[in-house]
Amino acid sequence: LMSDFLECLREHRCLVILDDAEQILSRGTLVGQYKAGYEDYGKLFRRVGQERHQSCLLLISWEPPLQMELLEKKNYSTRSLTLNGLPTEDARQLLVANGLSEQEQDIELIKRYRGNPLGLKLAVKTIKDFFFGSVSEFLSWDDVIVPEPMRTILIEQLNRLDESEKKVIAYLARNPTPISIKQLRHSITLDYNSQLISVLQSLERRSLIEKISHSNRTFFTIIPVIRTVINEHEGCLP
Repeated sequence: LMSDFLECLREHRCLVILDDAEQILSRGTLVGQYKAGYEDYGKLFRRVGQERHQSCLLLISWEPPLQMELLEKKNYSTRSLTLNGLPTEDARQLLVANGLSEQEQDIELIKRYRGNPLGLKLAVKTIKDFFFGSVSEFLSWDDVIVPEPMRTILIEQLNRLDESEKKVIAYLARNPTPISIKQLRHSITLDYNSQLISVLQSLERRSLIEKISHSNRTFFTIIPVIRTVINEHEGCLP
């Protein structure tokens, strides 16, 4: 069956899209591990990335399969793209398009949700429904407001973490300022010393933490909406 599929990719110009590809990956493990019984997807992705054909396979996923990074390094036909938030001006246009008048606090609103289109759209609805369209009133709340269904989506992603990832991200959530890797190593007990590096790499690949470089040192933090979800829903990190 796999050979037939690859032959089709060679004979025809095809665009194959696998959306929500994280569904074939394991929960409760570090990022990119396949579920039992789904390991052949790894063989398929490797062959599509290495063999000659005239088609394109597009994976859309919250987390990348492990071999994607290796395939990128080995050839020029495999590429990954992290979808970051919208640039400020584009985000402001989105706010206006969703019925919010331009206000001085728009930039702070965009920053709070890191330019995430879904987060901004949901925030606009909340601002219009409960704050009479006032961004400043919305931002004046002490806690970051995480509207549904964004909260549900984030809890689902947090529930996919393994125990070591949960320890690290919970510690980051309790600390509002960025934490150095040295602080993390001294504050969190893991099974072995080098495990912290693997955990941080895994969380970064999931786009759940942010890495900051300052004065030749590396710090880690999490975005406000994720911090709020973790601190308000302790059950999402059992």
